[in-house]
This record gives sequence, structure tokens and C-alpha cells, in this order.
Amino acid sequence: MPQDIYDKIMMLAKRRGFIYPSFEIYGGVAGFYDYGPLGSQLKNNIEQLWRKYFLLKDNCIEISTPTVTLYEVLNASGHVNEFTDLTVDCEKCKQSYKVEDIIDKKLTVEEAVKNDKIKCPICGAKLKDAHPVNLMFSTKIGIGKSRDAFLRPETA
Repeated sequence: MPQDIYDKIMMLAKRRGFIYPSFEIYGGVAGFYDYGPLGSQLKNNIEQLWRKYFLLKDNCIEISTPTVTLYEVLNASGHVNEFTDLTVDCEKCKQSYKVEDIIDKKLTVEEAVKNDKIKCPICGAKLKDAHPVNLMFSTKIGIGKSRDAFLRPETA
């Protein structure tokens, strides 16, 4: 979707009360929104349609599971090591970027990093070495000798 159309849709959704930027009075966080009254109803309607289509028509059942998942589960599934993005940081302006978003599309990520072809889109400075960043939200379960855990990746 072209950016200008996306921006217009987002402005309309905010203006009509479908969504509101979360934590706005504290500076907000990009991509975090609260559903307003209309947004909540629309979300509920979509969930109900999804349930009717995917569950009821095929005589399936629905389950609900905890939002928090133990480290061991996600390590066994490969998520701990593989659910990552390669990122780079600019030493000059302190911005961070996903490598795949800023490299020349003709190069692979490996070629761009190896051949030092990654420059900061804002200030043009050389970017630090690429490093993987796990995309899951980590947490601890319990007190004292707590257990490592993550929010289920699909909830992020």
C-alpha cells in the first residue's frame, strides 16, 4: 500500500475514534494503538467472522493458551535463535536499522555487511557491525530463581 494512502487511512481512523495512539501523553511508541469504541466493535466483528469461517464451518474447536511461554518451549521450536532481525547502529546519530530495510536490493544481507556497503540513511555515516536482535518480548516468571519466558511471538 502506498505510504500516502496508508497515512490517510490512519488519520481517518484516529479522527473517527477507531484507534488512538497508546501512551500519547508520555511520548507514545510507534505502532502502539488503543482501540476506541468503534475500533473495538470492528475488531470484535472481524474476530467473530473469522471464528465462523474457520472454526464452525469445519467443525473445529477453539482453545486459548497463556500469552507467556516458557523459554524451553520457544528454544525447542527454534524461535529463540531464529526469530531475529539483523540490525545495525549508527555511531554518529544513534539510529538503529533493520539491515534488510536499508541495503541495496541487488545485494544480499551477507554481501552488504561483508563488503561494508551499509551507510546511515540519515547522516551517511558508517554503521556498526550487524548483529541479530531477537524480536520476541522476554520476561521472567516467578520470584527468586525465576524462569525465563517470552510473550508468544504471534502476540507481538
